[in-house]
Amino acid sequence: MIEQYRQPVGMYLWEVPAGLLDIAGEDPLTAAQRELFEEADVRADEWHVLVDQFNSPGSSAEALRIFLAQEIHEIPESERFTRDGEEASMELRWVQFAEALDAVMDGRIHNPSAVSGLMALFVAKQRGLDALREPDADWSAHPAFRDQTSPSAQDA
Repeated sequence: MIEQYRQPVGMYLWEVPAGLLDIAGEDPLTAAQRELFEEADVRADEWHVLVDQFNSPGSSAEALRIFLAQEIHEIPESERFTRDGEEASMELRWVQFAEALDAVMDGRIHNPSAVSGLMALFVAKQRGLDALREPDADWSAHPAFRDQTSPSAQDA
């Protein structure tokens, strides 16, 4: 997990590595792989979709896809991304899954991506990780991937 200061709430929050689809043409999996590399100094060989969500559908079209990254490999220090700005002071910490769940339930983890990702992983472990969606699963609910002319896209 990473700890990052978030100005709107005036707090440091424990989060999962995450980022925006802010590179033209970059698909969600590639963006997730890039963010994991940039924020956590690791790569993963295995990826699955944990959960898709809208953060605040009453006021924003922001859509998130949360992946489960497995088969993690640390990046040699000489090959790591150089963080700057607000990311330069991020604290990285490996957290046991049970400890992270306790932190959600105790109110110590507030970030919605972390909360929903951890809860989705809890459910996925109960059902079996083999039931998770492939990393390139359809994400037509995301505004950038939605067929804007389709009436069903507006009704969904």
